[in-house]
Amino acid sequence: MHHPEDKDLNTSEPTEITYLKVPANRGSVWLSSAYRLFVSSPGVWFGITGFLMIMLVIPILNNIVAILMPLLIGGLMLGCNKQSKSSPIKFDHLFEGVKSNTKELLILSAFYAGLSVFITLATFYIMLMFGVNIEQIMADFLPKNQVGMTQEQALEWMQGLEKDGTLMNLLLTLLVFLALMIPLFMAFWFAPALVVLKKASAVQALKISYLACKDNFVPFLVYGLVAFAYIIAFFVLLSIVAVLIPPLVIILIFVGYLAIFAITLISIYTAYLDIFNPERSLDDNQNSEQSDSSMLA
Repeated sequence: MHHPEDKDLNTSEPTEITYLKVPANRGSVWLSSAYRLFVSSPGVWFGITGFLMIMLVIPILNNIVAILMPLLIGGLMLGCNKQSKSSPIKFDHLFEGVKSNTKELLILSAFYAGLSVFITLATFYIMLMFGVNIEQIMADFLPKNQVGMTQEQALEWMQGLEKDGTLMNLLLTLLVFLALMIPLFMAFWFAPALVVLKKASAVQALKISYLACKDNFVPFLVYGLVAFAYIIAFFVLLSIVAVLIPPLVIILIFVGYLAIFAITLISIYTAYLDIFNPERSLDDNQNSEQSDSSMLA
């Protein structure tokens, strides 16, 4: 049962979009619903995430793919929407955003690229104000002979980083960067889905996505904690397999990372469905199917 509060936003905008403030436990439901969609078409999702992972490790091309990620996610949201209605998702859905609301998705991509660069530069300047030279930190953090280092040399290197404060400054830099990136993630989390499924403009989608994430902070916190617990369990499994069947570790790592990537992408849609279209909640659909099965039995 939902006990949310409706919020009407931007009544002057061409499209009126409302969202809900959902209970904390819904964060775990987003992941379980995403898992069900994933296992219903694992082959297609492995193909999609495998392709994306390959594109993201190829120099130059990875920057282009990263910039266009809102466009690609928009296509995947259309695929998830069809899959949730019992239609098969296809690999082609990855590029469906090129055919639907392309202009607004490209504007999202431009915003994402520009703001990412701005935040990176802002992090550099903020750290410089505190007397921290990030370029020098990176030079100190990456030893020239790290490939040939023995275990003892690696330990000495780490101890040296701790003594001169390099490690602490690096961690501080990462914290500043993440603090600045979190609002950006909030603004973009639902934006592609809102553009392709609610026909929102790019600016409207960014605003509503940010507000919906802010007002559902606790469910998102639960979502993150549950996801973290699953990832820890995955690494524990890897450790056990590494001891019992070492050759399987590499395969398990590859499959596991693709599955985590896929479920994360799908969970954007399941969270969107819960917050913006609660009447179509996937867990409610499953409960209905289970009830029908019980009646037939």
